[in-house]
Order: sequence, then structure tokens, then C-alpha cells
Amino acid sequence: MVSKPHGGKLVNRVIKGRRREHLLEEVRELPKIALNESLVADLMNIAHGVYSPLEGFLTRDDFEHVLYDMRLSNDVPWSIPIVLDVSKEEAAGLKEGDDVALTDGKKALAIMKIEEIYEWDKKEYCRWVFKTVSPEHPGVVKTMSRKELLIGGPIDLLNEYEEPFEKYRLWPIETRVLFEMKKWRTIAGFQTRNIPHLGHE
Repeated sequence: MVSKPHGGKLVNRVIKGRRREHLLEEVRELPKIALNESLVADLMNIAHGVYSPLEGFLTRDDFEHVLYDMRLSNDVPWSIPIVLDVSKEEAAGLKEGDDVALTDGKKALAIMKIEEIYEWDKKEYCRWVFKTVSPEHPGVVKTMSRKELLIGGPIDLLNEYEEPFEKYRLWPIETRVLFEMKKWRTIAGFQTRNIPHLGHE
């Protein structure tokens, strides 16, 4: 039997059917925030349950719990804050409770319910996540180039992001079906920073 998802439930924020049709009409009238490739990847991972139990980008309470305690506010272990950064210009006119469209720069991918807009200390983030603020660390460089504000709240995915290797990707719900079909009892996860090769064996 496959173990339970992290946090106890497998999140699915992918909207289908009549509700999706309704939201596709609604999203046309919403203010839009364009995501870079990294944020699009986070969005897809949230929607498909890779980041279970997260249902959206972190609000301040969860952000601070993760940063300082490596746990969500409900005490579920979580080590890196998953955040959506926006500029003051992008946040102008937005308020808590609003819906906003998240796009890939071309089409709307999701709707986000804004629960909180808040400032963050990027150097403090680097101290706790990377244990350094040195500009020689690539994570520090990336973080310091991010925008001034964070927006937290749940997301609903309306459209998939198209990528060239999509046919090779399996989301958690699909891997779980595969594990059950093959009757695998022991599964090991492996993540590499580059293309797998013989040295990884």
C-alpha cells in the first residue's frame, strides 16, 4: 500500500467541467499577474498536489513558520517557503479578498484568491534558507532579484502550462495509480540537478 501524501491528503486544485467553463469567462475580467517560468512550475506543483498539503502560495503566518521553524502553521514539516512575489506596481489596486488571474505572459493559467499582501525581508530569507547573504551563492542572487511584496492565497488551475517534455511527466495521482498497478511496495524518490547519467547509479 502506498503511503499517505505529505500532510495527510493529496491536493488537487485542477478545475474541470462546468465550473471551469464559468471561471474561464470570469478570468477575462480579472487583473492579471504574469508569472516567470519558476513561478509557473510552483503553480503547477501546487495545483497537482506535488506540494501537498499546500493549496496556494503562502500567507505571512505560514511563511514565517516555515522560515523560522521549517513547519507550516499547522505543524506539518515544510522546509522552503513557496511564495509569489509581485512588485508594488503589480499590487496597486489589489486588496485582500480579490481574485487575480495568474498567467504565463500569454494565457491565464489560474485564478488566485488573495488572502494577504505583505512585505518580506529578502536578506532575512537568505540567512535562514541559504545560511548566507553572500552574492556568490546563486540562491541569494536569485532571491535578491525578486520583487518587493508577496501575495498569499489558494489557487484554482484552469489551463495547463504546455512544455516540451510533458509526455514524460507523471503527477502524484498518476504515479500512485502506477505504483498500485505494479504492486510496488518500496518506492525511492530521486532528484538530480542535471540530466541522469551512469554516474548517478
